[in-house]
Amino acid sequence: MKRRLVWILVTVGLAAALWYGYRAYRDYAAGMRPGLYRVAEAPGERIKVDMRPQSPPERLVNAFAPDARPKNLILIIGDGFGFNQMSAARIALKGANGRLFMERFPVSGWMWTHSLEELYTDSAAGASALATGCKTRPLMLSQTPEGVPQRTFLEAGMEKGMRAALITTSTIFDATPAAFVVHHKYRRDYAAVNAQLAASGVELLLSEGVDPEAEPWKEIWPGILETYRASGYRVAQTWEEVETAAAKPGERLLGLLPPGSLSEERSTSPCLEELSTLALERLADAEQGFFLLVEDEDVDTHSHKGNMDRVVAAVAALDEVARQAVDFAQANGETLVLITADHETGALVLIGGKDGADLDYRWIHGNHSVSPVPLLAYGPGAERFSGVLDNTDVPRILDELLDLGLF
Repeated sequence: MKRRLVWILVTVGLAAALWYGYRAYRDYAAGMRPGLYRVAEAPGERIKVDMRPQSPPERLVNAFAPDARPKNLILIIGDGFGFNQMSAARIALKGANGRLFMERFPVSGWMWTHSLEELYTDSAAGASALATGCKTRPLMLSQTPEGVPQRTFLEAGMEKGMRAALITTSTIFDATPAAFVVHHKYRRDYAAVNAQLAASGVELLLSEGVDPEAEPWKEIWPGILETYRASGYRVAQTWEEVETAAAKPGERLLGLLPPGSLSEERSTSPCLEELSTLALERLADAEQGFFLLVEDEDVDTHSHKGNMDRVVAAVAALDEVARQAVDFAQANGETLVLITADHETGALVLIGGKDGADLDYRWIHGNHSVSPVPLLAYGPGAERFSGVLDNTDVPRILDELLDLGLF
């Protein structure tokens, strides 16, 4: 009897192995490629239907070899972008059972953002840790409290021939983009910060400009622009000028769009996605690879203000850039896409409600919080960014993947 039972179990086991082996071969033979695929639900499981429109249950498949390494990096940063900002946008835009595009990324984790000596951080310290792998104090850009510059992974990449572009809805000398090439004790020393940006060699800098008649710009802005021109940058101050100048290869470009045109007038052109399109078109032929930073400052700005509608709009803009980046990465095959934040802002709590129209939420704090932030990845090497990480882990992983020799 026991022998018969053993043979039955062995037979069932072999049948199951053959079935799952056949399914694996079938998927392989079908030519699984990186892309969006419907993920089958568990047997007998039903999808709960919300009264709001939903995205189909699709996930991105990261079908790259385990040892694949990227040539290019697209880093998308939502300033102040926490898990609950992402969740609020999902509920408002897709319904609780829908998904933002970024939520379909195949690799996800969370990232701690505290600064060197305290749990609080700001964009300067947070971005510096992402750029250098070393923590510092708030207000400082990629240097130790003692004033020792810490080389960034972007600087290491450019030394090896990588090309680069920095894009933000804020100003290009704001803390997040500046931290990738600037080393200074105070983020608001605008003349010094811009001087280092101008000397960085980054070929494309796109952001809003300033009101040259307002303080403190009235006295220092002409000199700042002259510093860029003396460093070989063409300065464009309308979208038409930016498009024309960007089409000229080999010429460095500083694009300064009118104040408010990116951060306030989201219904007008250009939008953040158009700026990143322009950058990708310019960088696509980089023989030694490229680094593209795309930052949306407005998640932070409006989380400080407690303006949920504007936060949702900013996350929606990030989501479109994420879709665009993945489209590029799928066609290119050598591009890693990361989405994360320098910190969370507002200590946002989602409490309840029936759908996006009556979401009940609270802003606990008007400043930055200690909450961890999302870390989402797609592309070759993406699996290295899963689990719980510190912000200093990110450049160390990138150093290995891109063979930068930073550490």
